Amino acid sequence: MQRSRRLFSVFIFLIVPFLQAADWPGFLGPNYDGTTRDGQFGTTGGGLVVAWQRNLGSGYSGIAVSGNHAVTLFSDGVKDFAAALDTASGKELWRYEIGPTYKGHDGSQDGPLATPAIAGDRVYGLSAKGELFALNLESGKSHWSVNTAKNFNAKEPIYGFTTSPLVAGDVLVVQVGGDKGRAVAGFDAKSGKALWTTGEDVIAYQSPVLMRIANKAVVIAVGNARLYAIDPVSGKVLLDYEHGGAGQAEVMVPALVENDRLLLRNKSDSTDLVRIVSTADGKLSVEKLWSAGVFKNSYNVPIHHKGFLYGFSGRVLTCVDAANGQIKWRSRTAGDGFALLVDDQLIIQTKDGKVHAGPATPEGWKETSKLELFKKIAWTPPSFAAGAVFTRSMGEIARLNWGSVTASGSEINQDISFGNTRFAEFLAEVKKSNNKKEVIDRFWSSIQRFPLVEWPDRVYFLYRGPAEDIAVTGDHVSFGREEPMQRISGTDLFYYATTLEPDARINYRFLKNYDEIIADPHNNRTTVDRRGKPLSWMAMPGWKEPAHLKEAAADRKGKIETHAIESKLRKGGSAKIEVYVPVTYGSEKEPLPTLYLFGGPEVQTQGTFTNSLDNLIGNSVKPVIVVYLKELKTGPEPIENPAEEMKALAEMIAKEIVPFVDGHYKTNTRAAHRAAMGAGYEGNYALYLAFGYPELFGGVATQSAFLQEHVANPVREIIVGPDKHPVRIYIDWGIYDYRSDLEGWNNATENEKFYRFVRDKGYKPAGGQVHEGAGWPNWRNRTDRVLATLFPLTE
Repeated sequence: MQRSRRLFSVFIFLIVPFLQAADWPGFLGPNYDGTTRDGQFGTTGGGLVVAWQRNLGSGYSGIAVSGNHAVTLFSDGVKDFAAALDTASGKELWRYEIGPTYKGHDGSQDGPLATPAIAGDRVYGLSAKGELFALNLESGKSHWSVNTAKNFNAKEPIYGFTTSPLVAGDVLVVQVGGDKGRAVAGFDAKSGKALWTTGEDVIAYQSPVLMRIANKAVVIAVGNARLYAIDPVSGKVLLDYEHGGAGQAEVMVPALVENDRLLLRNKSDSTDLVRIVSTADGKLSVEKLWSAGVFKNSYNVPIHHKGFLYGFSGRVLTCVDAANGQIKWRSRTAGDGFALLVDDQLIIQTKDGKVHAGPATPEGWKETSKLELFKKIAWTPPSFAAGAVFTRSMGEIARLNWGSVTASGSEINQDISFGNTRFAEFLAEVKKSNNKKEVIDRFWSSIQRFPLVEWPDRVYFLYRGPAEDIAVTGDHVSFGREEPMQRISGTDLFYYATTLEPDARINYRFLKNYDEIIADPHNNRTTVDRRGKPLSWMAMPGWKEPAHLKEAAADRKGKIETHAIESKLRKGGSAKIEVYVPVTYGSEKEPLPTLYLFGGPEVQTQGTFTNSLDNLIGNSVKPVIVVYLKELKTGPEPIENPAEEMKALAEMIAKEIVPFVDGHYKTNTRAAHRAAMGAGYEGNYALYLAFGYPELFGGVATQSAFLQEHVANPVREIIVGPDKHPVRIYIDWGIYDYRSDLEGWNNATENEKFYRFVRDKGYKPAGGQVHEGAGWPNWRNRTDRVLATLFPLTE
């Protein structure tokens, strides 16, 4: 009888969360779908107003709300905490110390990542180090804690444990990411005892949801490769489905879409809508309904409302017909962020600290309210409870009510003053003209080169033609950002204004109608990116094209020989190298120095490195042999840990490729005459190779090296100083290097730190910051400086 009562209570408890909407008990809210029904919010005139706002430390954790308690996790810079605030006043009710602050790295911010869950009188949380804990809601006192990383041999993701716990009756479900069939675990919510484990998959930054299938509550948990439907009481796997995801699957949380359907943002270029089919014998299967290129490259979990899906595709708010995956509308107005639905209102917290509101309708985005709320970036989905929105940034937390305010407009305007410029005069003239086309035609025909540059620093990107939307992206804007171009009302002319240094050079391109990647059709200076996609480039008047980029004379051209090497050190390891020898090779009296250059085919296509060698050797650079490291494999698959992969590659090169080259070519084998070079991510490889094998290498060069901590720290550890290891060093980066303002990372800053680091070690690095971007169309402009540093002609 007691067992029957317990099962009945579990069943009732599992059903209640789908019905209760007064609270926001955890990640994605009471219905596990980012929605709630309030019945009043946003139905009257007015807009979002601040009820209270207070300081809070950094962290990505969402806000769980129950009664008068709003609970979240954060860092004060020294320690991580869980804390409860009074929903009415924002006053802190208690805080619980989780442990030392989880330090942000590689662009991430300090603090915890998982959203806590509230059930009854308890709060459940997971630290970034994998500590699962249960607290009393009223007092914040600990009931129990479990170290999931240790107990389940769970591998900590690069950015820490992120899974938000899910309460299903008496069972606490966590995607712990353990080994040996322990990807997902169920714990006794009262005691913390492990009840069951299941699943073979890598867990990165996913969280489970609760879904009702055949009138039963079922846990849906996705990993990097699989989707599991699990009975939360027994832990029995009801469905094991290989979702076929890649890339975006690391951050995928399944979105509930009515009844038996799930939206899976499982691929970088597309999203699947699937149906969970329940047969008469109780078995489950998956039926794919459609796959479409929507909701790509976003952390936001899309929301379903009245037959339509609302979410972000890249940085663009997008509405999609749930029946077929077709896009109904797109809007850049709100900006990139995270959404929730309250009744018929979308509430959007943007990463730049703004909060927007507007009705969820397939007719289009019509903003009804906008708040300039936070100064710091915000990476947390908002919550709704007690008739209010609760949201936070990396420095503050706030409660927002709906009140009497004047609704703001939704037109996109650039924050730039045109001043007394030719373009400003043109805008004023076209605005007051009765014949705008005539004014634009006259102005357009006067432009000699696109983009339009007004000395000393103004740049106007211009596009003319039929289009719904035009955006510009490139070196001058943050990585992944698409800056909307302003349309002159009633015309087909779009513009975007910015400022650049007088000697700057950048790559850029346009996005037409959100998806179509195009070069600037009015600029004949074109190139391509690493994927072969079109790019335009422009330079300010102060920039001069290096002479070494011009086509080399026929009598200066060296030759390239290709070799394939099978590794004996590593099973399945191999290398394909191309060896450049100068035109004078064989006639020199002395053996030649050697440069080992990391990179794929773009080194020679976009970087025209061989052409530059032909021009520079004998003029400013001594004759040199260059080994292009084209295809390097440490085994059938890359090593999962990037730092270990870097070390393994360095060992293969030092112990197998260098001896091979020295045995086949007339090389100077002294370390002072051998150097390594890499750009972008491969700059780390060059640094580790050069500093890790001092007996072989006496020179190194990097350009825009990706100096994330997990690969840069192993390099820093082996740099001993010029007394023990003399090295010629060249390091450069662009002022418009890879960076993301909304994610808090900047490659230029990291390169400058590393430059100072080696200088403080006693070295005298050449290079420094330049007024360009990243990528071989930029890097190639300094090939002469790199080679003259490593192999000067006069020495």
